[in-house]
Amino acid sequence: MTDTPISVTLSSNEKGSGRDLALMKEIDRHPERWTFGWDDPHQGLDLLFRLGEREIRWELKECPDMLQSSQDGHLYMQRMQAASYGHPAQIAVLGPDMAVLEHVPKVTKTAGWLNPRERAAIEDAIERWDAACFASNFTPHYFSGGADNAMRRICKRSRAYLLGEIDIPAPKADSFQVYCFKGFPGVGSVKADDLISGGWRLELVEGEPVRGVGPKTIEKMREAVAAARAPGRLRRR
Repeated sequence: MTDTPISVTLSSNEKGSGRDLALMKEIDRHPERWTFGWDDPHQGLDLLFRLGEREIRWELKECPDMLQSSQDGHLYMQRMQAASYGHPAQIAVLGPDMAVLEHVPKVTKTAGWLNPRERAAIEDAIERWDAACFASNFTPHYFSGGADNAMRRICKRSRAYLLGEIDIPAPKADSFQVYCFKGFPGVGSVKADDLISGGWRLELVEGEPVRGVGPKTIEKMREAVAAARAPGRLRRR
């Protein structure tokens, strides 16, 4: 425990969002724990907690925003930005994870999706981005129950980290493809780099032999892909 209050800084972009009121409501529950101020919106992610030399940042997103950020590349830029801080940074999505997929347009002519495969491709991309963020320690947390519940849990987790009660690693800046390949059995950073240098990409299950990646590793990768594609596998919709 500490007698020194934790500094909380919120981007001025959040004024009037409702998230600002939820945060200040939580701070008012224990005013002795916190000091509050506004930040320039261009200084980084939305929410910063600081105690001494320790700090943790949060990017606040509604479910439609999480979808849009995944599609337009903004989430990638935020992940790289988070990795530059040298401190933990997390994503807070105000809603359950299933709710993000619910905002993908239905397969109708008016929505613009003429082919069900197009919708499925978008869903797959969102799930891969979610996994990539998790693997790079820029972890998405999905909070149901409204903004008040989200801010209470964000404050609790941030305080626990700043007081040294839990450990949260800082984000890493490796490429999206590296993290995808590191998800396969037997593939670490070096083998992932070798595969990418050899022309392999996430979309390519098959590829040319790559120096440094043996046939046993390749076979394990193919088995993992086959298992993921097996009928009856649970798929988020």
